[in-house]
Parts: sequence; structure tokens; C-alpha cells
Amino acid sequence: MTFKKKLEEHFSQFDSSPIFFIGSGVSRRYLGVSCWEDLLKQFAENIGVSHVKLRAQSNGDLTVYA
Repeated sequence: MTFKKKLEEHFSQFDSSPIFFIGSGVSRRYLGVSCWEDLLKQFAENIGVSHVKLRAQSNGDLTVYA
């Protein structure tokens, strides 16, 4: 069985599609999707919290920000 087929079978078990964070800017550069910080900013805006405030409180540490 090919790797692609194994992945298809594995992910078919779930109700939603996976989200891959490839890293090194690959997602953003080649797929045109948001980077991690942009996703955090979108979530902050959706829940009505200031992105700037969260960024400042986390001292630039995105794991703390999240």
C-alpha cells in the first residue's frame, strides 16, 4: 500500500479535514494560507480580544499568545 493510500484511509476516519502546519513558510509561500501568527490574530479578532494586547502580553512568544 502506498503512503498516499495509507494517509487517505487514516484521514477518512475523521469527520473533518486535517490542518497541516508545514513550517518554514511553505504553507504561506506556496499555498497562500495564513501563518500561525495570522491565524492567532484572526481568532483574537473573532472573540473580540485585541491582537496587539495579546501580542504584547506574550512578549512575542506565540505559544504564550495561543
